Amino acid sequence: MTQITIPQEQWGAMVGAAVLQTVTSENRDTLIKEAIRYLLVPSKNDWDRGITPLQIAFDEALKIEANKILQSEISKDSGILSEVRKMITEAVEKATTGERRGKIVDKMADALAAGLRLEDRY
Repeated sequence: MTQITIPQEQWGAMVGAAVLQTVTSENRDTLIKEAIRYLLVPSKNDWDRGITPLQIAFDEALKIEANKILQSEISKDSGILSEVRKMITEAVEKATTGERRGKIVDKMADALAAGLRLEDRY
């Protein structure tokens, strides 16, 4: 049997076109208004509280583009990558020495213990 694969963007466009073709013009207006309202209403969940779906999508697109720019700049200049590695190494050394080390070890132990307790449930 042959498997047919449809790219996600194309699938979304096909479903959207099918929905708009099958609803009445009155329902289409309501559907569009509700979709726009959804995009502009801030979330009430704990994770994204106060942020609209439109802002979340914009932020994600911005992160993707910023990542592309950074990858391009780093690939052009190996000195940047070397400096970033030095800064990360220095940050790790600072975070894992002195009194901070004990706090980190305590948090790691708490996370490990919580994970082990979850295993007991299954």
